[in-house]
Amino acid sequence: MKYSKLTFMFIFLFCLFSCERKPGIKKIQKTEISSPILRIIQKKNGNDVIFIAKYTGPEFVKDQKGNFKDEAHMTSTKLTHRISKFLKSNYRKGVFYKLNFNDLKIKIKGNVLHKYKSSNQCEYQIVMPLELTSKVNSVTSIEHKGTWVKDYKRVNEEIAIAWKKRIELRLANGNTQMKLVETDKGFREYWIQFHSKDFK
Repeated sequence: MKYSKLTFMFIFLFCLFSCERKPGIKKIQKTEISSPILRIIQKKNGNDVIFIAKYTGPEFVKDQKGNFKDEAHMTSTKLTHRISKFLKSNYRKGVFYKLNFNDLKIKIKGNVLHKYKSSNQCEYQIVMPLELTSKVNSVTSIEHKGTWVKDYKRVNEEIAIAWKKRIELRLANGNTQMKLVETDKGFREYWIQFHSKDFK
């Protein structure tokens, strides 16, 4: 009887320690830096359409190669791609839109530094309204030019006008429309809409 109890105890202790020492089992540690989340929604507003992009996460994110990417600002690029695809698809169907620049809104919340490598959490939201229009006034593409970092030399008016002229010469069919959007946090970005030469 004593032998069987010792055997039982030995087996129990062996399982206990061998399970604790199994490779691959790691303790889960909590972190204060949340993963970046981007949501882009599209909703109807009568005959018009509103796109809303909302990013929540760090200003810059370090990738696997050790490079820092302005993950928050990439929201602008992802939204322009999404809307341009929408505009082109509807143009082919005979439904024509243009951006309502007057109601374009950008909001930035959080302890934003607008500095390279900043991992501070922020919330970046873009509200981009589209309105029905005639074929001659329609657009099929939007682009943006700016930087998340406070660097006005890279996005001043002179550079923006030169950028607009290049688009008019190479990509656009007809006139283009450009708008500067600034926030109280120091963010500065130029937006442009135009009708692509590929869509006549």
